[in-house]
Amino acid sequence: MLRAGQGRQTVKIASAVAPDGAPAADKSSALVRVAYTLTTTPKNGRPRHSSEQLALRLEHTSKGRRVTDLPLA
Repeated sequence: MLRAGQGRQTVKIASAVAPDGAPAADKSSALVRVAYTLTTTPKNGRPRHSSEQLALRLEHTSKGRRVTDLPLA
């Protein structure tokens, strides 16, 4: 983790898919696993790349789909 002014972090999404064994998405909610590459570039030094992933629970609201949970998966 970088503190403000120490460098920059960027993310490139590799995929967004339903996790294995997750219930099918419906009109009210969906589970999504997002895989991404995190690039950390300090002010001094070489960039570091790491492959990461997280799971999101999306629910349909009057304003569209919103993240409502980050379940452990």
